[in-house]
Amino acid sequence: MNPLTLAPVSGSIACMILGVVGLLRPKFFMSVCGLKPSTPMGTLEMRAVFGGCLFTLGAVCLITAAPAAYLTAGLLWLTSAAVKLMLMRFDDVPFGALLAGLAGDLPLGLLMLSGYWIY
Repeated sequence: MNPLTLAPVSGSIACMILGVVGLLRPKFFMSVCGLKPSTPMGTLEMRAVFGGCLFTLGAVCLITAAPAAYLTAGLLWLTSAAVKLMLMRFDDVPFGALLAGLAGDLPLGLLMLSGYWIY
C-alpha cells in the first residue's frame, strides 16, 4: 500500500466502522449525538441513516478508490460540520453539545477529502 493512501483508506474504514455501530447499536450512536427517537420507526431511521448510509459511503470509497467518491464523502462530512456551526444559534444548541459531532465530522471530512487528491 502506498503510504499516501493511508489517510483516505483510514477515513473509509472509520466511516464503515461508524456505520456498523449505527446499525447494531443505534441507541449508543444517538446518545453520543444527543438524539432520542420517540418511536421504533425513529430508531429504524437512525439505523438507516447512521448505519446503512455511513457504511455504504465508506465502502464505496474503499472499493472504488474513485476521486469523485472521496470528494463527495469529504464534502458531506465537512458540510455536516459547517451546517452545525452555522445554525447552532438558530436552534439554540450550545457549542459544547456540538463537540462530539464535530470531533467526528471534521477529521473524517479531511481524511476522505484527501482521497480526492491522492487517487
